Amino acid sequence: MSERFTETNYRKLLQFVKTSGYKFISFTRSGYGDLYNCPHVLWRHDIDMSPHRASRISAIEMEEDVQSTYFVHLHSAFYNLFEESVVNQISNIIDNGHILGLHFDIDFYKKNLPEINPMDMVEVEMEFIWNTFCRKPMAISFHNPTLSSVEVPEELRINSMANAHSKFIRDNYTYCSDSNSVWNYNHIEDAIRENAPRIHVLTHPEWWTNLPMSKHEKVERCIIGRCENQRRMYNMLMEDVYAKED
Repeated sequence: MSERFTETNYRKLLQFVKTSGYKFISFTRSGYGDLYNCPHVLWRHDIDMSPHRASRISAIEMEEDVQSTYFVHLHSAFYNLFEESVVNQISNIIDNGHILGLHFDIDFYKKNLPEINPMDMVEVEMEFIWNTFCRKPMAISFHNPTLSSVEVPEELRINSMANAHSKFIRDNYTYCSDSNSVWNYNHIEDAIRENAPRIHVLTHPEWWTNLPMSKHEKVERCIIGRCENQRRMYNMLMEDVYAKED
């Protein structure tokens, strides 16, 4: 059981970072002036599976007076950004005071639209986020970069967005990630105890649940939750249809 990946422990983690004297700054401000020289964290969430979990985590962060960046994925197999319920969850994240980023999937275009240069589609996806949420994505991260068939770009900015995978961030920040419900590379608490001056944290909201669960249970929860919501919507539609027939 992944007892460490719970909402309670997530809140404690935020509190530990703050009481340790670290500032939370946005990707667009990293590397500038005194912010670069003071202890700080770049905290990002790649929303791979669950906008609903992301919305809940964003509420915890708001309660702890913390701002982070949420990267939305237009080609996720687990959610659809055209769905009303998903739009509502992303809107909640914005209302909770957080920043939107673009979680870009290069391999989606390489596999399905090979005649297109994937990087030409960055602006298209940016435009979609703007048109849907009236927010410009301020940063970009790449989906599954270690599994990608091509190397992800390393420049500091891509289409005016801060690049979470830039060489600058990679070379100047201690990286901590909870990918697959395991702390990879470094644990953030260890990095802080070792006085790392700059920390780049990647979390995935689906792992941080209200109750302890195994990672397989957490994934299944995301899948079943969406199925139940679709079934509920269909049943409500049928009730309306039958009511009109009567």
